[in-house]
Amino acid sequence: MATDETLALAASRVAGDLLSEINSRIIEYRAIRAAVAEGRGDVVALAAQAAAIRVEIVERQAAIEAVIAGNIPEHEWSGKSLRLKNADGEWGDFVNLAGADGEDGADGAPGADGAPGTDGAPGADGADGEDGADGVPGADGAPGADGADGAPGVDGADGADGADGAPGFDFGWPAGTYKSSIVTHSGSSTTISTSALETAVPFFVPRQTTIVAMAFALVTQQAGAECRLGLYADNNGVPDALVVDAGIINLSSGTGTVKETAPFSQVLAAGWYWTVCQMKNVATQVTTIRNGGTLPVISPTTAIMLATSGARYLSRSITYGSALLGTASPLLAPSAGADAPIIYLKAA
Repeated sequence: MATDETLALAASRVAGDLLSEINSRIIEYRAIRAAVAEGRGDVVALAAQAAAIRVEIVERQAAIEAVIAGNIPEHEWSGKSLRLKNADGEWGDFVNLAGADGEDGADGAPGADGAPGTDGAPGADGADGEDGADGVPGADGAPGADGADGAPGVDGADGADGADGAPGFDFGWPAGTYKSSIVTHSGSSTTISTSALETAVPFFVPRQTTIVAMAFALVTQQAGAECRLGLYADNNGVPDALVVDAGIINLSSGTGTVKETAPFSQVLAAGWYWTVCQMKNVATQVTTIRNGGTLPVISPTTAIMLATSGARYLSRSITYGSALLGTASPLLAPSAGADAPIIYLKAA
């Protein structure tokens, strides 16, 4: 009997060792399964290792059964516990061959999040809430676009014809013809000119005109005689800025003719101008047609030539030379003499 108990105890210990080994392999198996589930490491290799452990556990269980079957005729399992049948036919107590449970291991790492579930069906609409308080009125909008223009009204009846106006001044100026100052009148006469004298006579242009020459009416020629002609703008009744220096006319020939300057082209706007003549000093002066009578007032603000003064032109003594006329007219004084020749402008 002692021998049977010794064999049973030895068999129990061998079975316990095998069962303890199985328990450790089960723990290892579970760790591998957790690694596979979390996708850590080589999943294929881990799965193969788990399968091998599983086969080994089955083999250990078979070994335990073989040890018990060969040494303990009657026994009964309850999980990892084993009990034997005594010689008197009674069953002994269960013995836990795996030993007491160890402490709980640390929590494993959280598993990966599962795929989101499908959206649930929308819930039913809730009841309408009460109306809110009226909001503050918004700012006025921008004005709308103007409407389309209305249709034109019916034309009114034509008014009565007005009275005929007074005949206008005909200032026809055909191309190639001459015009003299409008202040020249029946008092004009021929006279011998004064040497070394500059004279200026006002000239009115009623509309824009292009002139191409200035001219001098020679009555009697004289040897060596000549004059320089030019045109100045008006500034409140006196000559101002030079418009054109027309050049020199030779008066030593051409008795009874109109002597012209060399041709040029100058556009004149409507308005007052001053024709200027400088006479050369020679032994015997030429005879020319002069300005006679008195000149009217040509400026509403500066009455330098009043009709009561007897002035006919402006003049000043000069030293005649070949120099051009100045760009600004020098000061000339009113004169009641008879020395200013009539100067003509020729239209283009």
